Amino acid sequence: MGSCMSTPADPQMAAQNKEVERQLKETKDKLSKQVKVLLLGSGDSGKSTILKQMRLIHKLPFTAQEIEGYRQLVFSNVILGLKALIDAMDEFDIEVSDENK
Repeated sequence: MGSCMSTPADPQMAAQNKEVERQLKETKDKLSKQVKVLLLGSGDSGKSTILKQMRLIHKLPFTAQEIEGYRQLVFSNVILGLKALIDAMDEFDIEVSDENK
């Protein structure tokens, strides 16, 4: 009944504890150097553009998923732009010249 003495720590557990403590210290050091910025603004005010520029300046690569998203966005913008041009040509009765057909 009632043991007053604790058993010595398992060397493997002590090593694990030391590693976890080291990782926590490294993380704390990284977070203390990290600067966070809150970008506020209405839609189309350039918040995403600032973020993309910062990534390019600091050479942080985009993921394959981000690249695919931007590719689809560019493709969509090209299609919408061409549709707007064709609609404007119809509205103003402008025809494509023979050399451009």
